[in-house]
Amino acid sequence: MMVIEKTTLIKLISGFIVAFVIAVASFYWKAAHDEIFYLCGNFYEGIDKANVIRQLDTANLSHYEITRHRHGSEIVFMSNIFWVTEQCIISFNEDEIADSVRRLPQ
Repeated sequence: MMVIEKTTLIKLISGFIVAFVIAVASFYWKAAHDEIFYLCGNFYEGIDKANVIRQLDTANLSHYEITRHRHGSEIVFMSNIFWVTEQCIISFNEDEIADSVRRLPQ
């Protein structure tokens, strides 16, 4: 019968736990990154604000903030997961039509 020392068993279990945490974190990073990448890719100059908001409301791992300016507004779409740094910034004119769409960092 094979006998495993207690310290070896603790190291083995710790290794499995670390590998599991890394795998789960990688899955969520990829999903959040893809959500921003693909949704931002749907937007273009000339799209109306209601259409953008309708699409952004389908996001599961991200949120958006709307800032109103004197000459229009801006939507910043970002991840809820702190280690995902991508953002999508959509600027609108007074008529609520997109003037520019950019993804940061590119």
